[in-house]
Amino acid sequence: MNARLTITVVALAAAALAAFPGTAFAHVFGGGGGPAAGFMHPLTGLDHLLAMYAVGLLSAQTGGRAIWTVPGAFVGVMLVGWSLAAGGAPLPGAEIGVATSVVVLGASVAAGGRVPAWSGLAAAGFFGLFHGAVHGAEMPLTPSPALYALGFATSTIGLHVLGALTGLLVLCRREGRARLHSAGAVISMCGVYFVATALQHQPH
Repeated sequence: MNARLTITVVALAAAALAAFPGTAFAHVFGGGGGPAAGFMHPLTGLDHLLAMYAVGLLSAQTGGRAIWTVPGAFVGVMLVGWSLAAGGAPLPGAEIGVATSVVVLGASVAAGGRVPAWSGLAAAGFFGLFHGAVHGAEMPLTPSPALYALGFATSTIGLHVLGALTGLLVLCRREGRARLHSAGAVISMCGVYFVATALQHQPH
């Protein structure tokens, strides 16, 4: 997938959100509570999907050990957030945190090379907590919570890998960094929409 196609796909996703506002929060596919339901949960919410894809892009853009430490921080802290929510300690404002993660992670890609490398690691870990909390809060009744967690952790890692591979391929091309910056900006703008929608759904 080249950079132009990547940006086009993200832009189409933003257009779809504008047409169907409920889509961003449709984390309900994959019936039951087994690993299949867990696997589908991040894939059926565009806020989750774009944030995790941006983590992969950011890891490739930063390079070095970040290619695995940035996604690793996200997944590790995400499982902590899930365990807290699943254990009855939900994180207040988790949906807004997820939406904000798209803004910040997309902006980090857009500003790639102009922010400290450690900030990407910190952002991935911090926002992973909110994503995990949402996964835990929305987990259906299941006799095997660990298998559900295995499912969403697997799809999360897959999205990170997809983003990282896309980033590495784009960086091999002329003006690759500039194109990644553009993709990050589009992702961040989608995040602004998510934040506005999440705020509308907050109780008054």
